Amino acid sequence: MVMLQPGGSLVITTINQTALSYAAAIVGAEYILKLVTPGTHDWNKFVTVEELSDLISQCMLLCIVTVCVCGCVW
Repeated sequence: MVMLQPGGSLVITTINQTALSYAAAIVGAEYILKLVTPGTHDWNKFVTVEELSDLISQCMLLCIVTVCVCGCVW
């Protein structure tokens, strides 16, 4: 089954597993701002840039750009 046509683009968004993401997504969004229910995010399930890049490579896809919220580019 072909889910992505040759030359097609796949956009993936996720929260990176960093101290900043813990502070922003869990402490900030769940407990301080109360934007989402406490317990919505599980930091242990967040993936690192390296883990996501490895998964993309295993699927024989090419990762062109990875950008974090603070503007970092890998």
